[in-house]
Amino acid sequence: MWQEGEMKRSTSTCLALFSVLLLGWYGRAFSSPLWDNFLRNPTEEELATLENTVEASQKPCDPSCVPSEQQQALLFKLIRLGNSSAFRAGLSVSGCFGAANTEDFCASAAAFFETKPLIFLQTVREKAIQDRWLDCLLTQRPLDLVDRETSEVISVIDNRIAILNSIDDPSVVDVKKRGLYFLKQERALLKRIMRDRRSQPKE
Repeated sequence: MWQEGEMKRSTSTCLALFSVLLLGWYGRAFSSPLWDNFLRNPTEEELATLENTVEASQKPCDPSCVPSEQQQALLFKLIRLGNSSAFRAGLSVSGCFGAANTEDFCASAAAFFETKPLIFLQTVREKAIQDRWLDCLLTQRPLDLVDRETSEVISVIDNRIAILNSIDDPSVVDVKKRGLYFLKQERALLKRIMRDRRSQPKE
């Protein structure tokens, strides 16, 4: 009887775990119609529909409001290409991305900043983006340099600093100051890493 009870409990536990895994896989594998509509036609009108639906959802990261893995990949591509509606759409669900996709989103947003810096800053101000996110959005390295600390990466950061310094719109001065702070911190960190590597004795 004891073994039978244990087997039933074990079976129930396995079924519960399987259900959780299945739901997670379902959320990643199946497309959200909401995002299908937006990604097919990423206009201001479709963006308004998407943002209103996300804001009205009963719980954070409702599966019906979160893009699938494939949809996220397309969204990030649109952001890198400079689509401002895609950038805003990504911000609306940025807290729902996994760790790896958060890096991809930030790298895409940084590329968007490089092409449309004023719109980037205006959106950050309008959306009241917190410091931890602004840091990520501005300092994330391009995907081909993500695992490197080199002079090439420092050049990317220097270019972003120069872009920020060139913006003189008074409406975004606060965001500009915050952004410069994070970028200069990142540059200092990278330079320190390179100095430390050069100072290490060669084997």
